Amino acid sequence: MPIFSNRTLASMLRGLPPHVRTRCEADLLGRLTSDGHTALAAEWELFSLSQMARGGTLDLAPPAQPGVPDAVFTLAGHSPIVVEVTALNDQDLEERFADDALGMLFYRAINRLTGRPVGALDVHAVWPVGDRGLPTAGLPPRSQLHQFMRRPEVREFVEAVAAAPDQTRTLEHRVGDSVTTVVFRPGAQYSSGSVAGYSARGFNEHNRRRLLKKLWGKSKQLKSSNLRLPSVLILCDADCRMLREQLQQRWSPESAAHAVFDFISGRPTLGLPGPNGPWIIQKGSPQQSTTINAVLILTVEDRWGHFGSERSRNLKISVVRNEGAARHPLSDETLQALVDVLATNVPKIHRTPMNAKKERPWTDHEGGGQLSGTRVRLSMLAFQDLLTGRTSQAEFAARNEFTAKHIARLVAGGRCLSNAQIIKHAESDDDWIEFDFADIDPRSLRRLIEQGSDPER
Repeated sequence: MPIFSNRTLASMLRGLPPHVRTRCEADLLGRLTSDGHTALAAEWELFSLSQMARGGTLDLAPPAQPGVPDAVFTLAGHSPIVVEVTALNDQDLEERFADDALGMLFYRAINRLTGRPVGALDVHAVWPVGDRGLPTAGLPPRSQLHQFMRRPEVREFVEAVAAAPDQTRTLEHRVGDSVTTVVFRPGAQYSSGSVAGYSARGFNEHNRRRLLKKLWGKSKQLKSSNLRLPSVLILCDADCRMLREQLQQRWSPESAAHAVFDFISGRPTLGLPGPNGPWIIQKGSPQQSTTINAVLILTVEDRWGHFGSERSRNLKISVVRNEGAARHPLSDETLQALVDVLATNVPKIHRTPMNAKKERPWTDHEGGGQLSGTRVRLSMLAFQDLLTGRTSQAEFAARNEFTAKHIARLVAGGRCLSNAQIIKHAESDDDWIEFDFADIDPRSLRRLIEQGSDPER
């Protein structure tokens, strides 16, 4: 399922200039209809191009040119900008580093034998860095953890804990230089330790290298295009926890924004004089790119509403400006104009990138409903699936309890369906169907007579 609705994506594509739309349809349509990270990356690219096309002049770089960036954007009164859109994800780390799931599997296995909680488990992991700058997992991938739990040494550990739950026990698993240690502590109420599955997707040295590798590739691509224009990189969250959860620590050394700033700007070494040499306040780093003038980081901010109101999903744009040397200068006004174009009239965001990869079996409005007097609204697609037999009556009633309950109440009161209409919803992939139960059921003779005797009815 997409971040935006399919109707919104189709509207974005139709709104592109004809020469841009032709090339985008050939490139993006297949990616948009695929699954996972590929579809998310295509959505962000289409969204960025669509917003720029609405706010200014959009041209695609010549297709035969080496290192073709995504677009050249020109806003009235401002100089042209080369724009490259790319997405970042770390979904492979969630599968490879499954230490967070391991502790729960041990906890459940022990509870099955003891019948009650008897202690807590700490999971600690040591990851050596491989040749590509990524840590080497000391456990099987997440999909194979259940098979790992059947190993003889694991069964022996679980059975020993269940037999003597008042003793501390340790299980150590080694794969080369990778070490995973599971410690059982009796009577403790809380588990602790390094939950590697989470930290593998946070901001650490390994993920910092992945981010810098992406920036290196895009910097090289923009440089090889030989377009003598300032360049802006739009970096989008395609289910990347490093961007989504660590971005707010803008000036902390442990943040994605800090790493991006160091790459495109560099930092001087700052210190104070001391008796044995200067005291380093800020460790410097050399500038890695003079091609990229700024990086815009696009994420989705998901907030729950107060007092039962709807949750809001808003586009968040973090600007990291190149404050070092630049091959082609870019004014603050032009950069701000690009940010304003991206942030103006953003279509409704239906899902976060994390949830967009998990296809929902229900339609957009299924499970909801609206009631006003004798009028009841429910999901049009849910009703359509009921008529075609794709959904059974029992499933329909269970999923649409609110509307089913009020329709049953109106019918039990002798009401009859008098009108039905479709209420279109342009930003959703589902519409409302509104039923009006204003008439009297003709099978109720007494109610019909009573209705006819009252001239005001």
